[in-house]
Amino acid sequence: WECFKDLSIPRWKLDINALMKLIYSFSLPILLLSESIPFQIGEILHYQASFAKVNAAVAQLKVVGLDTIENTPVYHVQFSAKTKGVMNYVFPIEDQIDLWIDKKSLLPLRIHSKIKEGKFRKQDDIFIPKDSNYLVSNSDTLNINEPIHSPYSLFYYIRKSNFNVNKK
Repeated sequence: WECFKDLSIPRWKLDINALMKLIYSFSLPILLLSESIPFQIGEILHYQASFAKVNAAVAQLKVVGLDTIENTPVYHVQFSAKTKGVMNYVFPIEDQIDLWIDKKSLLPLRIHSKIKEGKFRKQDDIFIPKDSNYLVSNSDTLNINEPIHSPYSLFYYIRKSNFNVNKK
């Protein structure tokens, strides 16, 4: 906990936002200087979810390929989730989230989501211009104070970061 002594909040009240800021501020310089990527185009991570020992859903996170957004090289990443079996009748889910993350910073520049969960339906297009302090979600413009991640871009960002833990 010594690394948190300079923070203005007690260590037992460290919230997730403060932790993410801390991780981001320490790992961004390492990330920008490093060219090593611990994933490849075509990589697919498969997930299964179960409820009371019943297979309920499958999901996958896939690095689809390389693309370009506003002259910036990006990775196209896709997350999909779908219920199966009896759970598909109880509460059907069919989600697909595509995002394009900057090849260097791994920050998202575009996120397209198509969500179907039960009777809920939502489709979003979010654009986050590089080096800007705003994002455009559908037709709304929102101010942002610092770079932001989606849960999926954060997954790749953390995988690329080199966190060394000193053991005593």
